[in-house]
Amino acid sequence: MKKSYIIGGVIVVGALVMAMFSFKSTLTSYVTIKEAKASERHVQVAGTLVAGSTKVSPADNLLIFDLEEPDGARMTVHYNKSKPANFENAEKIVAIGRYDSEQQVFLANELLVKCPSKYEGRTE
Repeated sequence: MKKSYIIGGVIVVGALVMAMFSFKSTLTSYVTIKEAKASERHVQVAGTLVAGSTKVSPADNLLIFDLEEPDGARMTVHYNKSKPANFENAEKIVAIGRYDSEQQVFLANELLVKCPSKYEGRTE
């Protein structure tokens, strides 16, 4: 067997292993609020916006709100980017980030907002 085939095979296998590990490190799993508070890694937490909990700090460019799960568990979220469109009308919010146990807040670096569909029929 030629040396070039062996070297090429080793390079291909090495590239596949590196790709697998880099892909795995970018995955963030969905967890509950309780699990997010216990975890030190980036996670996704889904819930609803607690009415009246939204605060905006323009000086810090900080959006602060409380996220609530159906079982009643709550968590304060800090997001230091602009507030997403239709934020107050969201059916569900997914915060992606990590929980800071010292500040006791979830530091979100991304928010996904699911709004009611304008194509659904209206109920009266």
